[in-house]
Amino acid sequence: MKMIKELLKLSLNIVIFISLYSCTVNPPIINEIDWDVTFFKDEERSLEYEILNVFLNIYDEDGEGDIETVFLISDESQFYWELNSNNWDIKVENETRWIGSTSLVMPNRSPIPRGPIRVFVRDLAGESVDDKIYISKSRVEPRDIIYPELELNDNKIVLLNYDSGVVDIYLDDLLLTSGKILKGESLFKEVFKRDLTELNPNISLYVTVKKGDLKIKSGPWNF
Repeated sequence: MKMIKELLKLSLNIVIFISLYSCTVNPPIINEIDWDVTFFKDEERSLEYEILNVFLNIYDEDGEGDIETVFLISDESQFYWELNSNNWDIKVENETRWIGSTSLVMPNRSPIPRGPIRVFVRDLAGESVDDKIYISKSRVEPRDIIYPELELNDNKIVLLNYDSGVVDIYLDDLLLTSGKILKGESLFKEVFKRDLTELNPNISLYVTVKKGDLKIKSGPWNF
């Protein structure tokens, strides 16, 4: 009888252990958030507006594919962005995986809300974690911003009005390559691995510069 009781006790402990283990949850962890607000000039549409760029390095014990949704919420403006596998971008830097977007804008291209932005991450099991970023008020009036300009001719790309910048080359929406450019100096074909005159006509160029803590971008520039 004593042996039976011991076996029943052991069985009960095993059942409890299995139940607890099966109910263990593994919420995601936000390791780091990389973000900035970029002032952008759309050269095709002659529009100027702000873009919020946000990327998150997230750890989930159940795997990278377990992340379902990322929300970025501005309580003050009562507006939010939703990112998921259908619309977020993925980049890998130094073997670190980031998910996010380089194209978050407000309706009607109004300014990005200032103040706290809540960052809410949810996985497929419904477990979540939250953090926040704080966007300070811009110290520059939009009308005072000077946007970078490129000159494209004679198989050259020349930056005109800033000391340095970065040129991104896209084929439709796919980033092909990037290269640093200095004012007045040509960006030669060696950077892009081919003669510029042989590029696909759907190629578009965007140039980004920094002025203090401001990030300023213009494009698309086309041949």
